[in-house]
Amino acid sequence: MSGRDGVLVVGASLAGLRTVHELRTCGFDGAIRLLGGEQTLPYDRPPLSKGYLAGTVGTEAVQLTSEEELRSLDVEFVRGVHARSIDLDARRVSCDDGTDLAFDRLVAATGGHAVTPQWVRDLPGPGVLRTVEDADGLRGLVRPGTRVVIVGGGFVGSEVAATLCSAGVRVTLLVDGDVVLGRLGPRVAGVFTDLLRRRGVEVRSHATVIDATPDESGVHLVLADGTTLEGDLALAAVGSAPTTAWLGELAGPHAAPMTVDRHGRAHERVWGAGDVTGTGHWAEAVRQARVAARSIVGREDRTTHRLLDEVPYAWTDQFEVKVQTLGRPAATDTFHPLPGHDVGSLCFSGVYSRAGQVTGAVMADRPQDLARMRRHLAAPTRVSAVLDDAVASGESA
Repeated sequence: MSGRDGVLVVGASLAGLRTVHELRTCGFDGAIRLLGGEQTLPYDRPPLSKGYLAGTVGTEAVQLTSEEELRSLDVEFVRGVHARSIDLDARRVSCDDGTDLAFDRLVAATGGHAVTPQWVRDLPGPGVLRTVEDADGLRGLVRPGTRVVIVGGGFVGSEVAATLCSAGVRVTLLVDGDVVLGRLGPRVAGVFTDLLRRRGVEVRSHATVIDATPDESGVHLVLADGTTLEGDLALAAVGSAPTTAWLGELAGPHAAPMTVDRHGRAHERVWGAGDVTGTGHWAEAVRQARVAARSIVGREDRTTHRLLDEVPYAWTDQFEVKVQTLGRPAATDTFHPLPGHDVGSLCFSGVYSRAGQVTGAVMADRPQDLARMRRHLAAPTRVSAVLDDAVASGESA
């Protein structure tokens, strides 16, 4: 690939691969080069904290593609190479193996990396969970009775806690607020905090780690209140940061997300998709990848407009309960369960509101409500209209 008539996709992530697929689906017949920093084929990250960590699904189940499919897509796949810098004027990306890659158009899909606090870096084990290698390392170190301290109660931290607890591991989960899954607001997050505790996870609220040391007996974590915790392993699940250092002026300082417009464009010849833009969720990475690819080929049709207007969606599995969310509600927004829905039952749907306007929705083990909730969030909607509609339609738990 000369690069002067092709697309360079930097990052063999979910977003990177979906960009490739959409380019070909939309009829792009130029050269495509996919640059991946890991030695593996592109793989799916959500199972790493669930089925893959538990050992119930294997490597093939998390792979997003195969060598055969990449050949059928006529993609040059370069693995084990990281982008180090970009020269927009010369239209060239410099890599850590000493090579320079030319491009006509470029999609940045380098995703994100786990935030790694200083205190976790000298401890045994992977310390964080972001890659297949991390999951393999953690799984190889735990067995029933192993004491694991997880710091961070977001999606990854709570999912890992549930997975390990189900395997007989003794889990302590430290959160800096009152509850796990704090973005869901205190009422909803509270029931999942209670679920973790009922299943055997020791959840400690308002706990901040300031130091940790290893010795032959395990790890010793010092908390901000002066108390000390002991375990065999510790895992930091305190979020991720976009991998944007190589993008220079296209991203701000201090690992800021890449700034893109509604069509994923950051520059005349550069687009971005996925975690590199600060999205943080699987479905949004897919949406952005498809939008960017369609922008590159100039495809403006009904599908493009649907993608541009798609309501943000995310999900998490908390033990056997699948939690789906729509929109971008703030933790301080008011939560309204649908009439007849009992939040404590862990089978419910509801909406969030701010100043009477719907800002988001959550469904716990209620996949049948997803389409209706999408419609409610597709346009500005008063919360009273959603609740009235639920009564009129006979919707109940």
